Amino acid sequence: MQFGDPSLPQRFWDNVSVTKIDGKTHWLWTGYVHKKGYGRITIDHKSIDVHTLTTPDCPPGLERDHKCKIKHCCNPECIEFVTHLENVRRGKAAEVARATFTKQRCKRNHVYDRVNSRGHKVCSLCIAIRKEASSSSLRKVPIV
Repeated sequence: MQFGDPSLPQRFWDNVSVTKIDGKTHWLWTGYVHKKGYGRITIDHKSIDVHTLTTPDCPPGLERDHKCKIKHCCNPECIEFVTHLENVRRGKAAEVARATFTKQRCKRNHVYDRVNSRGHKVCSLCIAIRKEASSSSLRKVPIV
């Protein structure tokens, strides 16, 4: 699809700003943006993600992924058809999970040395500190 393609209504193109970021051309949606960051337009009383209008031929079993990571970009060159698993793997949640998994130290800078029953890394020193603080605060309570 070329910019300004007449198969889309003029009011669509009125809400697209061509912008270069890091040497790449993006078609940034300047109209309504959904709370999840995707540009939306209403056509024939139906709300549609704008990037689906510029990439209408998504093969069955695949979904659109923004290679540029700009959710309100609708340039077909920035969108790739991938499996759901690949889309999730590339997503922000997966990035956060990888960062958490590779984290080696707790907030007090102790090395994580165990994994708890839920699969989370834990620090034995911090557990001991919390237990000591909890038991010492209980000892300070006067017995009535």
